[in-house]
Amino acid sequence: KVDAEPEEKDIPSTTDTTIDDTSESYTYKLRGIIGSGSSDKTEFSNISLHFVWEKLGIGLSDFYMETTSSAGQKYELHNQSLDLSYTYADDYSFSFGAGVIVDGEAKSSTLNLKSTAVSGYRVMGLMGTDLGKWEFLGGYQYSTFEYKNFTTTKNFNMSGGLMVFGIGVGF
Repeated sequence: KVDAEPEEKDIPSTTDTTIDDTSESYTYKLRGIIGSGSSDKTEFSNISLHFVWEKLGIGLSDFYMETTSSAGQKYELHNQSLDLSYTYADDYSFSFGAGVIVDGEAKSSTLNLKSTAVSGYRVMGLMGTDLGKWEFLGGYQYSTFEYKNFTTTKNFNMSGGLMVFGIGVGF
């Protein structure tokens, strides 16, 4: 007697056994974020490096600006912040963060002025998308800071924002 129906063990599997790593979630991420810009007499840049563990992140940001006043005086501003962030991820990731400026220097070579007493904060918002273990980010960062005793009578205040872009890798 011949069986017309094949046994279950004879039917080839139609399930795909390849792993689709585009939907894989990584516990740890390392992010690099940059932003820069310029105008007629001003150039500025920011570089950040963040380590993210699940939803919480910690990082460092380094800001630099060089500008010339309308009177022709040149100023250089440099500061670093310690940043904390929170990330919510679904189809896209949304990160919000804040940083405290912990170190920096402002100087004017034309006026022979210098200050290393800096305070201020930095806030940011990022949106990202994952492609496998890689993450692509874009967003906005706003900073405000004050250099104390820049001149004998005044502090030097500055604030502003810039668009930032970044890349992350999960592991």
